[in-house]
Amino acid sequence: MNGPEGAAGEPAGPDTASGSVPADDSTTADRPWFERLPPLVVEVVCEGRDHRVEWRDGTLSALDHDPEVEAAFLVLGGDEPPCLEILDRWEAAGDEPSSVELWRLQGWPPSGPRLTPHWGETAETDGLPEPLRVLAALSGIARIERRWHDEDLPPETVAKLRRFLLERFWAALDASLEPSRGRRGRLRSKPVVRILDEDQPADLGIEVAPGRLDLDVGLPLRWLLQVWGRGAAVADGSLVLDCGDVGDGALGAWLLRWSLGGRSGRMLVPELTAARLEADDDRVWHVVDGDVDPPTPRPWWSVKARTRPG
Repeated sequence: MNGPEGAAGEPAGPDTASGSVPADDSTTADRPWFERLPPLVVEVVCEGRDHRVEWRDGTLSALDHDPEVEAAFLVLGGDEPPCLEILDRWEAAGDEPSSVELWRLQGWPPSGPRLTPHWGETAETDGLPEPLRVLAALSGIARIERRWHDEDLPPETVAKLRRFLLERFWAALDASLEPSRGRRGRLRSKPVVRILDEDQPADLGIEVAPGRLDLDVGLPLRWLLQVWGRGAAVADGSLVLDCGDVGDGALGAWLLRWSLGGRSGRMLVPELTAARLEADDDRVWHVVDGDVDPPTPRPWWSVKARTRPG
């Protein structure tokens, strides 16, 4: 598949690194899948009133209904209110994202979906408000992650999600390279990508030379949820490798930043750095100056960089 700036990938790996940041032994793989997705509230017109449907911690709830009262009302022959119809449609959406649902996710920017904590009334698409359709697709990806090596997982599902992951990562990487494009000229790139098991730490091998950037990436599916699913894959021109909540709606993150160096001043120089991210009103994440508030996410990436002559 094509990598950043349109270069084709070829099987190759980086040489021994001149410097590296070792991965921490702990990973995010043992976290519940729903911790990787933000909570979401959607307004619904229900029986002439504005009601709220909330997704949080893996569960969709109708905040303005009493389930026991509604169940008794249905037994007596009453109509199901729109809020509960949405809950039924959510359950019927299935465990795996369809091609249509993944297509909807492709419409987001390289940073990922911008799921604001509270949505106003939205039009329904295929029986669900569009924000919940997006979240259903992400939830399906999380469930597939847990079944990645199951023998009964259809090969077409594996191929579809593999391609989706790679396309999203390359789009984010390409966006992180954009700020330096005018000062360094066009890059030739030879990317290699490996999909990792859930319990393996991600790794990123980088080899740079004037006008060239070669990458060897071991990427887990959880990057789609932990980072891209939050809409945080790119922040102020930096590629976000990992992130986690640090309170007050902020994220602690590990960023891959690019500067220019070398004798010509036009060669890319990668740097791994910790940062605090905060979202603006449009749910776009930005790097905030100052120390990162604990607990910061520990790097489950191993990043190696090597410079070679052009």
